[in-house]
Amino acid sequence: MGKIENELCVSSKDCNPGLYCDRAGGSNRCKKFKGRNEACLLSEECGRGARCWFKAPEDRDDNDKDKGKCTSYFNVLDGERVYINSEYDVFLCKSGLAESESNS
Repeated sequence: MGKIENELCVSSKDCNPGLYCDRAGGSNRCKKFKGRNEACLLSEECGRGARCWFKAPEDRDDNDKDKGKCTSYFNVLDGERVYINSEYDVFLCKSGLAESESNS
């Protein structure tokens, strides 16, 4: 059996289903998953079927928490920016495909 809400944790694997280990500010407590469109820093905060969506790498700065947004898979319109930090981030795109931006 995992830990319940507000119990101390080291990782999200320690917490019961529906909870993640909130390590922000050293709290290390099991918390309920954030809802869709709520601010996030890590995808594990968003629960199943969602990722923490960032539009650009500079948005994912650990010192400036919660610039991402919990977003369901296949929910970002084609043409919108998605910072691909993990192979699973492409599934935020409605089509399930992502295209690299040109640096030229």
